[in-house]
Amino acid sequence: MLADTLWRGLATGATALAIIGLFRRRGLRAAGLLAALPVLSAPALFRLSVEHSPAFATAAAVASLHATGLTASLVLLYALASRRTGALSAALLSGAGVLMLAWLTRGVGSALAPTLLVTLGVVVMVRRVLPCLAPGAAACRFLRGYLDGLLVRCSFLAVLAPTLMPLGGWLAFTLALLVAVATLLAITALRREPQPDQAGGEAGRSAVAGCATTRAERS
Repeated sequence: MLADTLWRGLATGATALAIIGLFRRRGLRAAGLLAALPVLSAPALFRLSVEHSPAFATAAAVASLHATGLTASLVLLYALASRRTGALSAALLSGAGVLMLAWLTRGVGSALAPTLLVTLGVVVMVRRVLPCLAPGAAACRFLRGYLDGLLVRCSFLAVLAPTLMPLGGWLAFTLALLVAVATLLAITALRREPQPDQAGGEAGRSAVAGCATTRAERS
């Protein structure tokens, strides 16, 4: 079990790094978005639905949705910690914080509706406050793209979990993938990354505007 978990973690990290390297030329936001897509979780869930049962895969999909919310929390905690410490210390602190959150919310990730609501709320909230917390413009663009990718992952899991039992694996995965692709196309159309010569200025103005909006709402 431990070896399988370690293998999946290494595979996830290697895939994310490969995607980042391949798509870096298309912009940091695009790299972040593609790194968060369910390129590993989708095949793994399909295998579970075939080798075990649709009910087992459904429970795994809901748990994966819960993990998506924890991933968004990791982005927030890392951005907060990196303001006061180095990258390694921030990674360690944010990792410890997410482990604590996972333990505290262990009962949430069993039902689809509350898990989906909490996960979407966390992802949207983190993306909203991120411009005020990111360590730099480049990191902000990458992390915002990553959070957009988490929204695509949420749409995939939100459709897959309730349709696996009544429709079966093939139909449920086809429908979930179509919804995920539609979500991805909508996000990329609405949030186009500026050209390289304008990226710095646009990101800076976006961060300032985001901070100003957040402060105004708080006041």
